[in-house]
Amino acid sequence: MTNKRRLSLHLEEWPFRTPFTITGWTFESIRFLVAEISQDGVTGHGEAAGVYYLDDTPETAIDQAEALRSAIESGAGRDDLQNLLPPGGARNALDCALWDLECKLAGTSIWQKAGVGCNTLTTAATVGIKDTAEEMAGWATSLAGFPLIKVKLNGDRPVERMT
Repeated sequence: MTNKRRLSLHLEEWPFRTPFTITGWTFESIRFLVAEISQDGVTGHGEAAGVYYLDDTPETAIDQAEALRSAIESGAGRDDLQNLLPPGGARNALDCALWDLECKLAGTSIWQKAGVGCNTLTTAATVGIKDTAEEMAGWATSLAGFPLIKVKLNGDRPVERMT
């Protein structure tokens, strides 16, 4: 017998160790929506911060996700989300939670369920804009173990910051 699904939504905020600056913005923490969908004694987890420059905030995401509570708890799945929500934080958090739930219920991994191999991905570490070129160089040096480093620049002495 399948138990009814339960949707739990909340916002979290995690501080950064150091402020992260890009052109025009400085972030000292990240706020994001956490979606948890429980069924049959297991819980799928998903989260998303949205895209700040598209006004896709954690607050709008939680409102959008809350509006789908009845549909999710009645069994709406990942494919349904494509028609129920626009691309953004709410759809991402719910989609991830549904993937996680489905995999846990099936006792399988996400890559097995998706039919793809488990591949190693190379990701970039990011150096945000700092007050001085020396600070940026120090941060980049601390990331020497990463295969890729992305450096954020603005119009304030970009060449000097890269030397």
